[in-house]
Amino acid sequence: MTKYRYIQEKDTSASYGLAADEYLMNNHQKNSDFPATLRLYNYSDYAVLAGRFQDINAEIDIDACKKNGFEYGRRLTGGGAILMGSQQLGICFATSSVVFEW
Repeated sequence: MTKYRYIQEKDTSASYGLAADEYLMNNHQKNSDFPATLRLYNYSDYAVLAGRFQDINAEIDIDACKKNGFEYGRRLTGGGAILMGSQQLGICFATSSVVFEW
């Protein structure tokens, strides 16, 4: 039987949210017995996040973030810069290479 895990978190900090995603992804790379995990969360306040391959200094006005009390960081995934807040849903689905049967 395949095991799955569901995590729901509310009002996390951006640093915690990004670190939790990285933890889950790293554990799946190292241990194929680690259960597939769906993590849904939102941030407690605004956070500006650059994509994995972006130049964070070119994409994010770090001084403006500091001035306005916004956290900032880099996502593990690609794509453009995004603004997250308490009304946006963050999704992390981490799994080893598995075939899902329906």
